[in-house]
Amino acid sequence: TDNSLAVIAEWRDRLQNVQVLEQENQGVSVARNTGLAAASGTIPAATAAADPPDEPPGVRSNAHGFRVGPLWDRMGSGAPAVGTAILNPDSGPGDAPDQAFADQVKRARDAGIRVLGYVRTGYASRDAGEVKAEIDRYREWYGVGGIFLDETTTGCDQEPYYEDLHRYVKQGGNDDQVVLNPGTGVAECYMKAGDVVVNFESEYQEYTEYAPDPWVRNYPAARFWHLVHSTTEQQLPDAMARSEQNHAGSVYVTPDVMDNPWDTLPPDSYWTTELSLAR
Repeated sequence: TDNSLAVIAEWRDRLQNVQVLEQENQGVSVARNTGLAAASGTIPAATAAADPPDEPPGVRSNAHGFRVGPLWDRMGSGAPAVGTAILNPDSGPGDAPDQAFADQVKRARDAGIRVLGYVRTGYASRDAGEVKAEIDRYREWYGVGGIFLDETTTGCDQEPYYEDLHRYVKQGGNDDQVVLNPGTGVAECYMKAGDVVVNFESEYQEYTEYAPDPWVRNYPAARFWHLVHSTTEQQLPDAMARSEQNHAGSVYVTPDVMDNPWDTLPPDSYWTTELSLAR
């Protein structure tokens, strides 16, 4: 509706290294991975229309990243149905510690919620040393209980990159959790690189047609997390039921929509219903 395809086609005609790929709507995660599969070059990257991502809660469940304050406190009051939250100060830990974030993490932890630090991996294009430095800052500044690795690849050829990061987070025998977020199905080899895999991140309409890869059921449901946005309050019970049918141990469902569906909590009545369905 914004004439973007015509604009892209114009640049394709100007530049020899631009391709235009078209497919039926299958959600942003599938579109991203289709583009990466067709790309060539040394450093692949994906862009999106969204602002730098805030991140969601885990209901049965898990929450993401609105700013510290009342929304985080309301999320924290949802424990134990809310089991995980993602801290994302600035598409990563930022350049300096923030006491407000540190205090919020402590309150969440005291409520029994595991807080993960958000780190983007650029589909394995970011230098692993940079990623590890951000992991270190999260630990030193905020005492997080694990790391949420976003922009995860899906093919086994790049799995060693994530397995190395998994070992780094786990060094010393700690119980910190590593969550991988490809947002779509991945090769089974990634189960060695993460404790939890986000194997669905898209809108409700796509969720109604979703089925996990057959191998997923060989593992405990606790190792899979689904993020479902653009879901009305009437659709919420069905989305929650589908998460169990689809073998997801954690799920977060929201009525919020793109560009960024993870920047707030649902309205009170919606959130209360979601928590009751997650218990």
